[in-house]
Amino acid sequence: MQHHLRKCSLRADRATGDHPTDDTMEAYALGHLDEAQNRSFYGHLSDCRACRTRLRAIIDTIKTIRDVLVLAELSREDAQPTDLGGSNTSSTGT
Repeated sequence: MQHHLRKCSLRADRATGDHPTDDTMEAYALGHLDEAQNRSFYGHLSDCRACRTRLRAIIDTIKTIRDVLVLAELSREDAQPTDLGGSNTSSTGT
């Protein structure tokens, strides 16, 4: 997980140290980290209030994006005409 760490200016709980990047936080929130990365990340979160705050914001953003996508899909489905099975709208004149 070393390649996913960077120096962070949010140092509420730690005077120095590496903090996960936003990409790593997003991967964690989406369940994309492997077991070792997950343990390391979780261990960092237990000690770092600033990263817990960042993670909550990222999770909230992900939830908002998912909600918007669901609403957009529902709107698209509502906008499509429904074929009731008996209408023939062809213009062949038959």
